[in-house]
Amino acid sequence: LIGGDAAQALVMYERAVPLGGARRHEVMLRASIAAERAGALEKAGGFVKRLLQDSSAQAFRREAILEAIRIAVAGKNAQEAVRLTMEFADRYPDDAEIPRLLVSAAQLAQNPLKEYRQALAFSERVLTDHATSPLVDDALYSVATALHHSGSLDEGVEHYESLIHRFPSSEFVLHARKGLETIRLFEAKDKE
Repeated sequence: LIGGDAAQALVMYERAVPLGGARRHEVMLRASIAAERAGALEKAGGFVKRLLQDSSAQAFRREAILEAIRIAVAGKNAQEAVRLTMEFADRYPDDAEIPRLLVSAAQLAQNPLKEYRQALAFSERVLTDHATSPLVDDALYSVATALHHSGSLDEGVEHYESLIHRFPSSEFVLHARKGLETIRLFEAKDKE
């Protein structure tokens, strides 16, 4: 952005958008990014919505969907962020951003949406379709927690243990151990 000042850049892009021209799609995308960074999420959403609705803006569709996801997350609209992630993943299945987006969508599906099956689907897609991604441990932890919270405790234990053994230096190992401890305490109390 111009001079790093998002609000100032937004004003400049807002002036340029009505001018149209050959670079109008790029200007709308940059206006949306500037608005999002300036905290003007409604304006950002308006620019990106116009861009996504413009059939002549195909060259900017990928970036526009990614921006729409960022706006939805910033606006705490988890359901829209998940929906847009599914759209992006279907449209661009081999994109390098897919593992990160799927892990993020799985986290949103779990909390705040409590949609554990959807979280499992996103995480398992990372594990199967992107098995060499550096986010596999994130996805494995997400699978374990989704299983745990959905009541599939035995499967949750398997996945927590798998994470601990496959990725011993992962940032999620401590959380996996706590998850295992919680399940074991619950099972011990349940036996009493």
